[in-house]
Amino acid sequence: WSRVTLGMDVPLVNWAYGFGRNDVTLVGSGGTALHWDGRAWTRQPTPTTRNLWGVWGAAPDNLWAVGGEGVGERPVLLHYDGRAWTEAVVPKLMRAGVSAFFKVWGTGADIVYVAGQRGAVLHYTGGAWREELVGVSDDLVSIWGTDASHILAVGGRGNGVVVRWDGQRWSARSLSPIAGLNGVWMRTPDAAHVVGIYGTALRIDLATLTPHEEPTPTELDLHSVFGDSSGRLLAVGGRLGSLAGPFDGV
Repeated sequence: WSRVTLGMDVPLVNWAYGFGRNDVTLVGSGGTALHWDGRAWTRQPTPTTRNLWGVWGAAPDNLWAVGGEGVGERPVLLHYDGRAWTEAVVPKLMRAGVSAFFKVWGTGADIVYVAGQRGAVLHYTGGAWREELVGVSDDLVSIWGTDASHILAVGGRGNGVVVRWDGQRWSARSLSPIAGLNGVWMRTPDAAHVVGIYGTALRIDLATLTPHEEPTPTELDLHSVFGDSSGRLLAVGGRLGSLAGPFDGV
């Protein structure tokens, strides 16, 4: 690991997505968007000053970013077409009080999902976004899948919740007393790897939504998990709840 020098002052950076070593996009607080082209980081203008929490793309000229403050204002949904970031139209939500979207993921240009505050889920298909009611009112913090029929969203601020799309309907399950969940990644359609607060790590059977706890050597919050084809998993996090420090990472 080595520290990356951005060459500019930027606020907190929250998420990353890339198409290769020379094409990486970062998003963060204050509407920040940064792009790496293999030589230098460039700050890309965005039409918002609100926090951006997630970014995902089907192609280098087709990216989505999501965010919001979590209170008061409407959530943020941005699109990048290879030239500029623009604000996309969020449909009028049936679920009240949604002020933030947290993560975005898709199978391709025509199937994209957004997960957010108070159980909000958006689905992009046929060139338009629509809201889907998934059966929970807890915040959904992250979403991942392997194809259009195997998708899992996770969240919960006190106790963990999971929501599955099987291609026909949404199914939800509370995992209480398991703590709130922050990150999810899937290698195969039958199981998901999930991490959360207090060092929580789970493998969830997608058919039954049954969690299998996997011990970790930390009680610090885990925020994200990702894997590679060899079977190795990497989870990251830290002391995320402290306003004054110490700001330990894990």
